[in-house]
Amino acid sequence: MFRGGVGNFSCRHPKLWSYIKSNVKAFFITGAITFVVSASATTILHSRQVRYKNDKSVEQAINELYQKSEQCKMAKIGCYGCTKLEYLESTGTQYIDTGYYNTSDTKVDLSFVYLQSNGDIYSNGMIYGSANYNYGRPSLSIGLNLNNDLYYRNSNNAESFLGVVIAPNTIYSVRVFQNQIIINNTTYQSNMTLLSGRSLYTSYIFGRHQPKGDDIVEINDAYGPFIGRIYYCKLYDNDTLVRDYIPVLDNNNRPCLFDKVSKSCFYNQGTGEFLYG
Repeated sequence: MFRGGVGNFSCRHPKLWSYIKSNVKAFFITGAITFVVSASATTILHSRQVRYKNDKSVEQAINELYQKSEQCKMAKIGCYGCTKLEYLESTGTQYIDTGYYNTSDTKVDLSFVYLQSNGDIYSNGMIYGSANYNYGRPSLSIGLNLNNDLYYRNSNNAESFLGVVIAPNTIYSVRVFQNQIIINNTTYQSNMTLLSGRSLYTSYIFGRHQPKGDDIVEINDAYGPFIGRIYYCKLYDNDTLVRDYIPVLDNNNRPCLFDKVSKSCFYNQGTGEFLYG
């Protein structure tokens, strides 16, 4: 509850409440409600005090200010007309092709929520990666095995981290680089053999890009679809950031991942459309 003078109103959206606390210095009720805003919002309000007649219009005004503020932030990173989202959610038929080829020097940093098994006989879902180990080329992928243990493959080897069980409806952060994997700030090591060179196929998010029978890769083929949410995904070539994905609605209100490095939107390559929140 945000109070002033002889009146009050409730702010039901946590992001609006955060915006109020960071931008509103004070307000007064003198027959109407006047907001006095800090310098961070003067570009929106043009340094003027704004009056509203009742509680409903105050909340609506705050919402409008917040949306404009967020759109300004998105425009600064090159995503014009976009609305930042908290996550993208795949129902099992949506995925994104990063266009990036993994190497033994690839680092991946992402945050996800697992929702449910995809029904596959080998995996409960592949969150990121590609697979081409039959050709002796680097391969990197992150996912869940049938017991919901965290699964990680790099180059020729794969390892399930037994006991590192991924619980449904829980946010996790995962960072991988060569033989090291960090999940929720706990570090694990593996003995996987690393291979030099570049992967044969580009990496997917919400699935794994790999051959489908007899080493034949079909267009728009994602193995082990991940039914869950992605909050962000960063890809590095050693220490160089090459992809920095955040979930957004584009200027046509279509959900996608926006890459802050290339200033480009990456869209669903599967069927249906992403859910989001």
